[in-house]
Amino acid sequence: MDLTTNSEHSAQRPLVGDFEHVRDARLRDLLAFWLTARGRNLIPRVDQIDPVLFPRALSGIWMCDVLDDDPRGRWLYRLVGEHTRTAYRQNIVGRTLEEITDATALDRVVRYFSIATDWPAIVHVCGRIYAEAAQPARGERLILPFLDPASGRTGRLLGATVHSWLEIGYSEGDIPAHQTRTYTRADGDGVFTETSA
Repeated sequence: MDLTTNSEHSAQRPLVGDFEHVRDARLRDLLAFWLTARGRNLIPRVDQIDPVLFPRALSGIWMCDVLDDDPRGRWLYRLVGEHTRTAYRQNIVGRTLEEITDATALDRVVRYFSIATDWPAIVHVCGRIYAEAAQPARGERLILPFLDPASGRTGRLLGATVHSWLEIGYSEGDIPAHQTRTYTRADGDGVFTETSA
């Protein structure tokens, strides 16, 4: 799919009202930014990422470049917010998703990163977050694709995670046994949901 052209499905493309499953206001701010930034295009360009437009989400933000030829993995972290860094208990900038993800969760996480990159799609994860950790969290994660104009493909993923480990205003509560992942195609050609531990 050529991502540099206007969407052929502009009448069907998802709007902010199509995302009632995204509950956290910070993630909704980030989603509204993405939907506005893309205008008539299928997905926004990487040079349209402007943190000033989603300030409430910054502590949970993370950004990955999509790589084609790095033997360490496909998604390289180039920026992480304070709460994301704390959740990993290390600075993950310069490392790949494949390097930092527990082997028991890698296939699941690679699957939803691949869907965000390749369809492209808006990915929302809700429920059990950091599921492979000794003490998982309760929360939400949003992953948004951005266009690299030079290649005409998804060149970056911008995401944010809010969770019960650290977030002010995100109470601990019960940790769900499962997570639900909702994939919304950027072209409006379908929504798919799956649930797993």
